Amino acid sequence: MLWSGVDLPTVKDEFIQAISYTKRHCHMTSCFFLVIALQSIRALLGEPGETETTEDELTNPHQLIVL
Repeated sequence: MLWSGVDLPTVKDEFIQAISYTKRHCHMTSCFFLVIALQSIRALLGEPGETETTEDELTNPHQLIVL
C-alpha cells in the first residue's frame, strides 16, 4: 500500500477509525497490523507515535501474530 502527499492525513484518519473499530469488536490481530501501518504513516508525516498496546493485549493467548 502506497500513499503520498496530501492523501496521507486522510489515510491516517481512516487507519485511526479502523483501529478503533477493531478494538471495539476485539479483533486484536487485525488491530496490531493496523497499528504498525499507522506508525509508518505517522513517520512519513513526521509525527511521533502515539499508539500503545496494553499488557493484556500483548499477552492474550488467543492471538497469533506473525511478523
